[in-house]
Amino acid sequence: MSEGEQTPADVIATWMEEAPHQTIYKEAGDFRTVMLGSFGESKPKWDQITPESTGMVVNNWLAQERLGYDLPALEGEQLAKTGQVVNEWFSHLAQKVKTPALVSVDEFTGVLHALHCSLRGVDPFAEMKDQEEKMKNAPKMRSDFNLRG
Repeated sequence: MSEGEQTPADVIATWMEEAPHQTIYKEAGDFRTVMLGSFGESKPKWDQITPESTGMVVNNWLAQERLGYDLPALEGEQLAKTGQVVNEWFSHLAQKVKTPALVSVDEFTGVLHALHCSLRGVDPFAEMKDQEEKMKNAPKMRSDFNLRG
């Protein structure tokens, strides 16, 4: 497949795979800034974050100027799918923190992980589901068991 034949999803995913960790961490911070700024003056509430608004935020983030990179916008089915996956990731974060503004840049690296997985057609929740499955089968510790001895 030549460079001209890549889909926007391939271009973005390849860029994410090749970028150094510091770049991805910086991008996570930028994504957080774009998201918090995409809802006007007020900080967004969890109920404003829908698959559609998440898709808008993803494209706003992709449209940012980057040194040496012009990332394409997502559209159609890919944008809808990515918005859905990233929004699902946000719903997990919503259980942990009261408002989106309280989500750390570290947590946003997870958001970018979900975004990348959706571009490659991989389920970002597979690892979490596997872990939950292992925990279900793990032996239960007695709650009165004192580890301090």
